[in-house]
Amino acid sequence: MPLPTRLLPDDEVHVWWLSLRPEAGQVEQAVDRLSPDDRQRADRFHFARDRDRFVLGRSFLRSLLGDYTNQEPNRVSLQFSPAGKPFLARRFDIEFNLSHCEDRGVIAIARCPVGIDLERLREVSDALAIAENLFTASENRALRAFPAPLQSEAFLRCWTRKEAYVKARGVGLVTPLASFEVTLDPSSPELELLQETGGLHWRLFELQAGSGWVGALAIEREPARIVNRHFPG
Repeated sequence: MPLPTRLLPDDEVHVWWLSLRPEAGQVEQAVDRLSPDDRQRADRFHFARDRDRFVLGRSFLRSLLGDYTNQEPNRVSLQFSPAGKPFLARRFDIEFNLSHCEDRGVIAIARCPVGIDLERLREVSDALAIAENLFTASENRALRAFPAPLQSEAFLRCWTRKEAYVKARGVGLVTPLASFEVTLDPSSPELELLQETGGLHWRLFELQAGSGWVGALAIEREPARIVNRHFPG
């Protein structure tokens, strides 16, 4: 059997950046890479913009996974956890996670559980109120310590780090956001589990998302290398 066109070393995480802004004819071509279930889901979107972003994102995901597993994109078999996290059917050697915000997407692929989350920087007028209900006391103190003009960015940084971990676990809201803590410092993301003992060793990383964006990557073990790439490209 031919080898996959993309190799994934055990100690690497591949982070793929996607543009979900369609070019002429791109969405029509992307539909051909979807499964019948994907197409049915795409048809349920009310707005064409949201449908196009879904079609492109799912097409790019299938193309990448096909390259890693030596399959045609529309034959990549995806299943979903009870919390909605997608995973490869009958393949336990490759893990992935995806996130999208507006017309930008990102996919993380690794040999162990991984989660990723991306947000555009923006003003969050009720950040302190939301944090009071969802974040830990320590995280709330850290958030309030930021100057008012920087609190929205700090809130989104905390949010994406928490989301990345929850998505990596694949358990959704079953894991309360206050059951673990993350740091809000932009240069040193850290994670502490508060209500678990003997858990796996999770690591957090700040995404290299560029100006105007914030994002986080959570992975079960510390990788030797995080490889950033653009797809298609």
